[in-house]
Amino acid sequence: MHHDFDIATAKEFLSAYESEGMGADRNAGFLRSLILSNRPPRGGGIGWYSDIIDRGKPGTTDVSHILAAADAAPREEDAATLRDFANRLRRNERLSERQDAFLAGLL
Repeated sequence: MHHDFDIATAKEFLSAYESEGMGADRNAGFLRSLILSNRPPRGGGIGWYSDIIDRGKPGTTDVSHILAAADAAPREEDAATLRDFANRLRRNERLSERQDAFLAGLL
């Protein structure tokens, strides 16, 4: 679904990313650039903005158990993978079946 750019909505979503500790996330950076330029997205940015709005604000999925597993992971590679999956879920992205199975194996 296409969403018309609204600066107030962009600020609201950026605030949600920052309050979840996701201020360095690529979506937060994109929203920040739109806000700073005070211009609507162009080209591929139109779809990116709409995807962010369609997924909803971050933090609606509880990932505390995944982050706890990342902290306890014996290998840094596993910890990084767990953090990546947690961030994807916090952005309300879906994991593929393969990713879900891999996540379950790591937990």
